[in-house]
Amino acid sequence: MSSVILSCHLAADLDSLVLALEDDIAAALRGLTTRRSRSLQPTGESPKHKQQGGGGGGGGGGDKVGPAGAGGNVDTQMQLKYENDRLKLALAQSSANAKKWEIELNSLKTTNARLTSALQESTANVEEWKKQLQTYKEENSRMKTRIHELDAGGRIGLGESEELVKEVASLRARLESTEDELRSRESTIEEIENQLQRARAEDLREKMQRLSEENEQLRMETVRAQTQLEVAMSTQDTQRGVVESVNLQLGDRIKDLLALHHELNHLLNT
Repeated sequence: MSSVILSCHLAADLDSLVLALEDDIAAALRGLTTRRSRSLQPTGESPKHKQQGGGGGGGGGGDKVGPAGAGGNVDTQMQLKYENDRLKLALAQSSANAKKWEIELNSLKTTNARLTSALQESTANVEEWKKQLQTYKEENSRMKTRIHELDAGGRIGLGESEELVKEVASLRARLESTEDELRSRESTIEEIENQLQRARAEDLREKMQRLSEENEQLRMETVRAQTQLEVAMSTQDTQRGVVESVNLQLGDRIKDLLALHHELNHLLNT
């Protein structure tokens, strides 16, 4: 009679132990799902929240569909699907941004090529004008020498003839015209050189600004990637800790079940 009573007590203990094990497993799975949802939840509403919100109108029927473990697995799968879709959307946006940056880069390259061509053309014009300026200076020097020779010849002779006066006047007029042309060309060359310097400085400034912006974008991308990596690693560590805790609890429960199993076998065999 005492053996039967002891067997009943052991069976009751076994049932309570199994129920406690099921409750612990379900609670651990729910905790794991909740931690993953909170660590990966974006600003918008996740499918898990949508599911909970929709279930409220059904009078709590969702909790009666199956065991707690099955519900946790469904929530985990839906959350993983939501995260996968969100990552696909982020990848598509990154691809679109990359294409937009490529178009802007090609536009900047085209503009830079036009500016370079204009600078080269202006440089060639300046070199040509410098050659013409040197020619005018040489001609001006020759005319001054000729005027001095005519003036000296006039003072040595008895008097200046009418032709000599006309030639001197013509040479002086040409000299003045040449000097005016020289001053005009020098002013033009100086202005063009200033424009070239400003254009080069502006081009360098734009390049530096563009490189600075690209560097800032790369830095932000690096920081964002580092943050995402840290969040992923933290989430993984948390999930590993939860799984290890569940594993330890399962091991303890299994040991208790094995002990009860051996006791029951011993009672049945005696």
